Amino acid sequence: MRFTLGKPIFTLLLAAAASGVAVWRQPAAPRADLVIWSFSEPHIVTLRDSPRIPGGGRSPSLLDRFHLRTGLTADVSLMGQTGENIRLASAFMSGSSGPSVPDLCEIEINSIGQFLRPPVDDIGLLPLNDFLQKSGWDTRIISSRFAPWSKIDPRTGRRIIYGIPEDVHPITITYRRDLFDQAGIDPRQAGTWSRFQELSLEFQQYWANHGHAERRAIALSTNSSDELLEMLLQRHINLIDSSDRLHFTDSKLLETLVFYAQMIAGPRAVAADPSPGFEWTEQFDRGDVCAVCSPDWKADYLREFTPDLAGKIAMMPLPRFDPGDAPTSTLGGTMVGICRTCPNPQRAWDLLEFLFLSPESHRAAVAEGDDVLPAIPEYWTDPAYHAPDAFFSGGQSIGDLYVSLASRIPERVVTPYTLQAELALAVVLHRAVEYLAAHGSADGLNNICAVWLAEAQDDIHRRIDFGNIQP
Repeated sequence: MRFTLGKPIFTLLLAAAASGVAVWRQPAAPRADLVIWSFSEPHIVTLRDSPRIPGGGRSPSLLDRFHLRTGLTADVSLMGQTGENIRLASAFMSGSSGPSVPDLCEIEINSIGQFLRPPVDDIGLLPLNDFLQKSGWDTRIISSRFAPWSKIDPRTGRRIIYGIPEDVHPITITYRRDLFDQAGIDPRQAGTWSRFQELSLEFQQYWANHGHAERRAIALSTNSSDELLEMLLQRHINLIDSSDRLHFTDSKLLETLVFYAQMIAGPRAVAADPSPGFEWTEQFDRGDVCAVCSPDWKADYLREFTPDLAGKIAMMPLPRFDPGDAPTSTLGGTMVGICRTCPNPQRAWDLLEFLFLSPESHRAAVAEGDDVLPAIPEYWTDPAYHAPDAFFSGGQSIGDLYVSLASRIPERVVTPYTLQAELALAVVLHRAVEYLAAHGSADGLNNICAVWLAEAQDDIHRRIDFGNIQP
């Protein structure tokens, strides 16, 4: 039996083949003089979009203005965070250069550790100390925020900075003022975490007596160590410091862990696990949990997903354990850096400085509605951060609160082994919760947690020793 395509199908195949040849022969668009990789769509919008001018019209975008000033073209590519990490790691390990490698890249704080593992001279990012000192930005950027993006040179003890911080992310507590007021309790009177727990128990008892036995005072993680780590940072404790010393056996870490475990399990529990994704906003809206730890980027989620709470919520600093603790902590963060293989680092620095540090870049971010505080204190006087906020009770200016706390954020250190250390701490926390569930009290919890923490420290020590790359 003979098979034929038929004239219509044959015509379509010819057309497809012709168009394929045309596309193949079409030259690729020329690469811009400078290319940035980013995982953040909002950041790209700020760089690429032309901001609106009051009264109508638009002004040139930041990228266009850089071109007008320097004659250089620049472009930014959006990619998923995992994809960017893989491509950067591949480029850094292979020493690749050329059009396939960016000149600048943005990296998220939970990803930076993997890029800091090699000796300081072999890290795929360019040291920025000289650029910072010559330009004066080394003293204009909040110094504590350089810590996650740097590494200590063991030969000299000098801190080598590989990234410019774009944010600060101070943390507050946002709470359901309407529900706390109904219970006759003001959480702002809790100067310490222990007092906060006492008031939370009173709050929960009130609502249990009024038909809401399931209501919890605050959302705290039971399956991850995020909020526990925030409390440890308040106490100026990093699991691994910048010299790769481990602090699992620090007495304050043990004290904080045991206290935190009793906030989320046992007879003195005042917390419920936050739902994943954005579902925690539904918990907060329903009143299942009545307070959340809130870095500055989290406030916008409440406006977007819980509009019915307008006027019903308020914000306060974090309670402390000791007078010397910080009244805030930090969560999240992004840096921008220059790839070591960049053919013209000075041009790349000029672009970085204009797009991420200049007054023009700050005004563009504010115009896009970006409420995140930059890591440059001189910009914190912007009226955008000090206006009354109608979404919060009494028009509270949460920007004022975040600004007052930003200069006091504790230093967060990130090393190649920080993520493993955080996972190890989460395991110890899980075991502590299981202990409380099994025993019904905290008797003996302190001693057994001390053993578990020592075991975790020994395990992380072995991992560091095994994976250490000698210079």
